[in-house]
Amino acid sequence: MLLLDVRPDPVPVAGVAGLVLLVVVVLILAASLIVGFFFLLRFLKARKTNVAPLNRSAEVQRSSPNQ
Repeated sequence: MLLLDVRPDPVPVAGVAGLVLLVVVVLILAASLIVGFFFLLRFLKARKTNVAPLNRSAEVQRSSPNQ
């Protein structure tokens, strides 16, 4: 039996389809984070404007001495 030191062919780590799939997954993740951040800011802005009238109604109204 003769043993030869022959290097095996390299195994492809990721083909073109794998790289395209990876790019699509990264883009979907980035887009979902941007949309989620947008809705978070919108929610916080709406919550801030809803709290403001409650603070104004809690203010004491001054009475007019001419009444």
